[in-house]
Amino acid sequence: MQRHCFNLVDTEIHPLKTDPFPVPTVSGTDDLDNTRHSAPAATYSSGPIATKRKRCRRPARFRRVAAVVWPRLRLSTALFVTLLCCVPWEPATVFADTIAYATTPTLRRTLEGHGGRVLSVAFSPDGHTLASGGEDGSVRLWEAATGALRHTLEGHGDGVLSVAFSPDGRTLASGSYDRSVRLWEAATGVLLHTLEGHGGQVWSVAFSPDGHTLASGGYDGSVRLWEAATGGQLHTLEGHGYGVYSVAFSPDGRTLASGGWGGSVRLWEVAGDDSGRATETETNAQVPPGT
Repeated sequence: MQRHCFNLVDTEIHPLKTDPFPVPTVSGTDDLDNTRHSAPAATYSSGPIATKRKRCRRPARFRRVAAVVWPRLRLSTALFVTLLCCVPWEPATVFADTIAYATTPTLRRTLEGHGGRVLSVAFSPDGHTLASGGEDGSVRLWEAATGALRHTLEGHGDGVLSVAFSPDGRTLASGSYDRSVRLWEAATGVLLHTLEGHGGQVWSVAFSPDGHTLASGGYDGSVRLWEAATGGQLHTLEGHGYGVYSVAFSPDGRTLASGGWGGSVRLWEVAGDDSGRATETETNAQVPPGT
């Protein structure tokens, strides 16, 4: 749509010389758009162009659109500002995932002291202590914050394959190539009990959620349950055809899972009158070489 601009000299309106569509001289507050289409031919002023110019008026269509859009735009902006200021939100929560993925992991420290490969590590429940079991047969307790060595626990006759803290953090269990499980006092490193019964290496140990029971899985294909306080054996769970690599308790402590070399996972009911009864979940079975 073509716009028209006019100069104001006294009471007369003079079209600009650059206007390709001159408009007749009008007075008063008549609508310029209506005048353009309805006013008869008139005489135009040939006076000089005034130095003070009247502000250009927008076309009628523009004014109609602006009258509709502008109030809605102001309302939308007001609502957005209100929500931003009044709705409670936590920047740390909103951007937690972004910050977590944007942060590049960095090495804090390196803990050295084992005389061979380190085969297992575990944090205490409070996160203050780190335990590590090594091929040299030792269990080492480290200050997690500083990396300082607290205790070196010696007693196993061969490499330590698994370490685990009790839920209260007071007791540490370790399973070894020497076919034994040992219970240690975490605060002092004193040996509490030596649990024997497996016919081969002990690959995994785990405490029940209440800390009363310890489970161990070994090369002989058995899962054994021990009383943590005394070291006495409670049950021997058999069914895996080959060695048991991993054991874990359910959060309620009523079920024990064991994963074996034979390609199966077994679930054992370990609470109540049916302790030691198992159900089996089959996976892709693989027979170990040489059998």
